[in-house]
Amino acid sequence: MRTRRHKMLAPLVAVLLIGTACGADDTSDTTAVTTTTAPTTATTATTAPTTTTAAAPTTEAEADLSAMLPDAIREAGVIKSGGPVSIPPKVFLEEDGATRTGFMTDLAEAVAAELGVELEYAEMPFPALIPGLQGGSLDMTMTVSDQPARQEILDFVDFLDDGLVILVPAGNPNAVDSLESLCGLTVAVLSGSIANDLVQQTSESCGDPIEIKEFPGAADAQLAVRSGQADATFGGHVALNYLAATAEDGNAYEVAPGGPYTSQPDAFGFLKGNDQLRDAVQAALQRLVDNGTYEAILSQYGVTDGLYEEIPINAAGQ
Repeated sequence: MRTRRHKMLAPLVAVLLIGTACGADDTSDTTAVTTTTAPTTATTATTAPTTTTAAAPTTEAEADLSAMLPDAIREAGVIKSGGPVSIPPKVFLEEDGATRTGFMTDLAEAVAAELGVELEYAEMPFPALIPGLQGGSLDMTMTVSDQPARQEILDFVDFLDDGLVILVPAGNPNAVDSLESLCGLTVAVLSGSIANDLVQQTSESCGDPIEIKEFPGAADAQLAVRSGQADATFGGHVALNYLAATAEDGNAYEVAPGGPYTSQPDAFGFLKGNDQLRDAVQAALQRLVDNGTYEAILSQYGVTDGLYEEIPINAAGQ
């Protein structure tokens, strides 16, 4: 496995901070679902599935990738994916509040195009994603990062090296520069996240414990920092660097010095045992790397750090 390391460029397009929750009460039975014709660069959220016709594979190479899919998915012509839509620049809504965009969205749709199927997207909060895979309402997750502990039940096709950093208000009023500097502060975390576990472990060694507030979505945790309900929150460095540079023209937040405190590649996740779909997605992503589409998509969102030259499976912890 090889990664290309470059300096992170400033985002090309600023976006409005998503200030609403990404579905605190959503379940796999009540989520909004969209089906898109691959490839596209954005999709429109609706309250019920809509279906369009995807182009069938037209070349021998495309047909070969389509043949890698499980029979049920190839016959249905749809990969069911899911996740929140509040993590710029990965997956988020444009200013119209309806159009889904982001590099994770674009990559997933490009993968679907290579496989000759459509991508169906269900918006649901982070804690519902693994149960969605286990219950069969999802084939693939888009926002569950690769972690060794999760590899016990999931396999990951990694597409971007990432790690947790700390987000604080602009000016860093509490001089946060390490995990230990969070002692005595209030920290907002995403329910069920690696950051939640990390903060709890850190708090156990604090003389003055950390007050931990759990939220269903990343946007909620970020809003807690912005509104003064929390002193800090966590997230991947790609997303938080983007947020710090764009929210209120860069005047709302900053990424604290220190970190990253974990290695957790961005990945598409699959239930253990779904090897055919996992391997098909890996092959499609590798083709996107080889033909330059992968780098072009990421660069559109200002992401040039942590790219892979060879798409790995379960790279976390290796």
